[in-house]
Order: sequence, then C-alpha cells, then structure tokens
Amino acid sequence: MVLAKAPDRIVDREREIRTLVSDLAGSSKNINYALIGFRRIGKTTILQEVAKELTAKGLIVVSIDFSLRKYDPAGFFKDMLNEASTSYYRAAGKKEEVLDNIRAGLNKLRDLARARVRFEISVDPSTGAPTITPTPYLKEVERDYSVMFRSTFEYIDQIAERSGRRVVVMLDEFQSMTEWKRYAGLEAITEHLKHVVEARGNVCYVVSGSRAHFMRNMLSSGRSPLFGLFNIMEISYLDEGPSKELFKMNDPSASEGEAKEAYDLVSGHPFYLIALATSRRKGETVRDTYLRSLTSAAGSLNLYVKYVLTEDIGTYARGPIMSQVLRALASEPMSAGRIARAAEVRLTSLPKFLNQLVEMDLVKKEGKSYSLVDRVVADYLKLNP
Repeated sequence: MVLAKAPDRIVDREREIRTLVSDLAGSSKNINYALIGFRRIGKTTILQEVAKELTAKGLIVVSIDFSLRKYDPAGFFKDMLNEASTSYYRAAGKKEEVLDNIRAGLNKLRDLARARVRFEISVDPSTGAPTITPTPYLKEVERDYSVMFRSTFEYIDQIAERSGRRVVVMLDEFQSMTEWKRYAGLEAITEHLKHVVEARGNVCYVVSGSRAHFMRNMLSSGRSPLFGLFNIMEISYLDEGPSKELFKMNDPSASEGEAKEAYDLVSGHPFYLIALATSRRKGETVRDTYLRSLTSAAGSLNLYVKYVLTEDIGTYARGPIMSQVLRALASEPMSAGRIARAAEVRLTSLPKFLNQLVEMDLVKKEGKSYSLVDRVVADYLKLNP
C-alpha cells in the first residue's frame, strides 16, 4: 500500500505533545493516557515525538505496535522484552551494570512459581545490546499465554525498579489487543491488563487506537475493566488554518486559494491533505488531483480507501451486504427504512449491520438518520461504482 510521506514537522499538535511529555515525565505523577482518533489522524506521529522527548529526558520508553502482532502474542511478548531491555541499555551509562540488572530481573521472574517461562539472554557482539528469548516450560499444545503476559509486564516493573527510572510503555493500535481473546489464557485480556495497570510501579502506560468508537467504549464504559484507568485525549481533525499550512508545506507551489480548496475537499485530515499535496501534478487543479487520486487504480486516496474497507469489512462473511449499505449511504444520509430499500437488505436484519459499521467508525447515527463518517470514503464509493 502506498502512503503519503510524513510531514517534515508537526503541525498543530504542540499542545497534545506538551501535555503528554509534562505529565509522563512529572516525578510526582504516575498517569496513563489513551489517544483516540481516526486512522492516520496523527496519533503515531504524536507518540513518536513524545517518545523522543521523554528519551532525551532520561526516561525509558517501550514502544510497541499491537497491530503487527495481533495474531502472535508470543512474538509480542518477545518484542516487548527486547524493546524494554534495549531502551534501558541505551538510557543508562554503566552498560555492565545494566546487563547485571537485566539478568537479575530475569532471575527474579524465574523464581516466581507462577512464571513457568524460561528466559534466555544473549548480547549482540557489535552493539552490546541485550536480546531476550522467552520459552515456556509447557509444550506448545498446552501453552497458557497468561503466563507470558504476566511475566513480560512484571519484567517492565523490574526494569523501572532496578534502573531507578520511570518507564513509559506505548501501545499503538491498542484495539488489536482484543484479537488475543482467542488464545488460551488471554480470554479475559482486559482483566489481565487492568491488573497490570493497577499494580504497576514507576511505570506509565499510553495506548493509542484508531477504532475511536470501540476505544471509547472499552475505556469509558462503566462495564469495562479498564474504566477510569486512562485519561482520554481525543486527536481530532486540523482546523482550517493548520490544514492549509500543512498542505502548502507539502506543496510549496500551492496558493492560499488552492490550500483552501484542499481543506474544503478533505476537511482537516492530515493524511488526506498530505496525499493530495504530494500527488498533485504540474498544472493540475486541486480538484482534478483529488478526482484522479480517488479513481486511478494507483492513486494514493484510492489505495487507502480500498485498504480501509478491506481491513474493516473484507474479513466478514456478510462483508458484501455491509458494502451495499455503505454505497447506499454514499449519496446522502438516510433512515434505516430508506437504507433497507436502497441496499436491498431486509429491514429486520439491517440493525446488526449498521451497528457493526458504527463500531468500525465508517457510519455515524444522528437522531434517526445514518450517514458516512468520512467524505473521502463517500466520494470513493460514488466515483467507483
């Protein structure tokens, strides 16, 4: 998939970055945050900048993307152990002492009766950085992933305790964690995480997710085990001024009027603005670029919307019906009755599809009317019948 290049500098996210750095680095605070916003709205860019500033302040930052390991919890735990060890190694001055502390932390985990996991540590000869491989004592068919879960997060606490430094754990695409419910021992994954967050030492957690509706329910619902454990920070679209600035930053030849046209077409979504600016050909109007990018098989907007729709509804057996509902809504907001007629779906079956699409942040409901959340997705569906 072709993605627009990252901006050379961050636009209009300084307040969020400043808040996160101040709170996470504050010696008197032990606070957790959840960044919530639509795909490619800028959450990962914010996390990267915050990680850079916290590392410069001497904190140990452990950053993991859940989506890369959503079907591989064992790989996730290995990545997390190694990221924590490497970050500690880089942050500290006395490297021999670091390796001793890492070994001591692993030895303490071995001593825990419940941690039926063997940890093997090796050192990269070129960099001196440690590498850890966790191996369960149990056979593969009997693996209980909750053992590795507890051991991994206990190791993070050990790093904080033995280093005397705050550890900040950043978990991007956090909603992917729910895929782990299919693995033995992780059926109650949110309960496990609740225990980790409540029992932590000098460790702060920052989670980020692009399934905004789902994330809010998971973190804000009184029925969720994670209720009240995270301060929610909404990452929204850019306002008109910063949107035009970002567009002109990526297309220096653009006039003020052209930047305004770009904002009118895609609102203040950073990815769309960058994709539009970097796709523009010499002598081409902004609108022509937009239409070409949405209709051309190699267009960046075309590829991105295909990716979004495939990721969200492509794996569902009833995906084609969801696609029919989305295409019906591409033209204008509709009531459930009108959607059923336009999409040729039985009215009695429609609510479950609409609820799923709302959960995916593809559709929103206002009163009795449903509409598409993203105007670029709507235009894609209208232009690509």
